[in-house]
Amino acid sequence: MLWCRTAQSPLARCLAELLDFAEELQGQIGALPTVTEKMDFRSVFQNPELINPQWPEKVAAGDLTAPVGESHFGRQIAMYFLFRYFLNLGLEGDVLSAAKMAVVGVLVPTYFGADSWVMHLWSKETEHSDVNMERYRRLLCTADCLSVPTLKSRLDT
Repeated sequence: MLWCRTAQSPLARCLAELLDFAEELQGQIGALPTVTEKMDFRSVFQNPELINPQWPEKVAAGDLTAPVGESHFGRQIAMYFLFRYFLNLGLEGDVLSAAKMAVVGVLVPTYFGADSWVMHLWSKETEHSDVNMERYRRLLCTADCLSVPTLKSRLDT
C-alpha cells in the first residue's frame, strides 16, 4: 500500500501506520477533532435511516473480536476508501477522518462478514444516505470508539 514501509507489511500494520500518518498530517493542518461521545463500536453501525433490513442483522451477529487478517480484499477496501474520500476530506481539512474510514472499511468485513454483500450493505447504509453519512462523519470525529488509539487497538498491532 502506498503508505506502508514495505509491500510485505501486514495489513493491520499498514492501517496502523496510516492512522499515525494521518494523525500527524492532521496536526500540521490543525483543528484535530475532539472526542466527546462515549459509545460502543457496534452502535456506530446502527443508523437512523435503515435502508436494508439485513444490515442490522449482520451488525448484531458480528464478531467484534475477529482479528484483521491478511487479504487482497481488505487492501482493496482500504484503497477504495482512501481514493474515494481522502482528497475531498483533505480539502475540508479533515484527513484523519478519511484514514479512519479506510480502517473502518476493513473492520466492517472483518467483523460482519468477509464478502462483497456485507460491503454492499455497508455502502448502501452510509454512502447512499445523506442522513447516515452525516452521522458517520460526525462520529469519526467525536466517538471514542473511533479514536486513533481505539482503532489501533482493534488492529492488534
